[in-house]
Order: sequence, then C-alpha cells, then structure tokens
Amino acid sequence: MKYIKISILLCLLFISQSFKALDYDYKTTYTNVVEHKIDSKHNKINKIIIAIVNYESSGNTNAVNHRENAVGILQIRPIMVKEVNRLSDIKFTLRDRYDSIKSVKMFKIYQKHFNPKWNFERACRLWNGGRSGMRKQATIKYYKKVVMKYKELCLNN
Repeated sequence: MKYIKISILLCLLFISQSFKALDYDYKTTYTNVVEHKIDSKHNKINKIIIAIVNYESSGNTNAVNHRENAVGILQIRPIMVKEVNRLSDIKFTLRDRYDSIKSVKMFKIYQKHFNPKWNFERACRLWNGGRSGMRKQATIKYYKKVVMKYKELCLNN
C-alpha cells in the first residue's frame, strides 16, 4: 500500500500542469507537494525525478540493492551522500536515504550543481555514473532504460 501511495503521488506530480514553484525542504511531504503549483522548470525536474524513482525502486522507500549498498526510492549510495554533503550546507546521514523527501533533496542538490539546465539524459547518466557519468558508456544503457520506464508510465497514466 505504501508503494502504491508513493507511486500515485509521484504520478500526480507528473500529470499536473498547474503547480506553483517549490523547493523541497525537510518538512515537505508529497501530500504537501501536490497541493502546490509548479512552473514548467519544476515540472521538468519532477518528470526527471519520477522517471528515475520508478526505474530505481518503483517508489519503494525501503528498496535495497545489497550489491551496490544503494537504498531508498532513488537508490542512493553512501558515496553520493558524502558528495551531496560536500556540495551543500545541509548534512545528510546514511539513514536519510530511506526518506523520500530527503532523497529527492539530495538528488536536486546534486543535479543543480552538475546539471543546472536539468537535461534529462544528463540527469540520468550523472545519477547512474557520478560526476563522470557522461563519459561512461555504461550510463547510456541506464539512460535508455529510464526513458523506457518513463514512456511506460506515460502510457499507463
């Protein structure tokens, strides 16, 4: 049921065109998010996040990849937490990876630094391969899988 709620709320973010600009903070919940309006830039950002979340974990906040030590809706590794903490005044813990709001915040901080124009392909490849993701061939396959998942979501909603 928890996964369904997260997926529904994420889909609401995607399909709504009448949201106001927002920036996640610790107290924001997806319920609060869908009550706000976002502009086209934020709509683009949320589409990227929704696509990656659905590919990585299907919205499961407790998803774990033991092989890569990645957890949460965005399958965040410890090295990513360390990198985001270096880039930000906010200091996240490894436990924060299980919190969907904090995970999205980490994603946004990382992307804002390395992908300020919010290019979809760059967002996916950076998330999968780190700072050098655009130079890694393996991230192309990841990007294509996220695009397929994104198209699947669009067709099903």
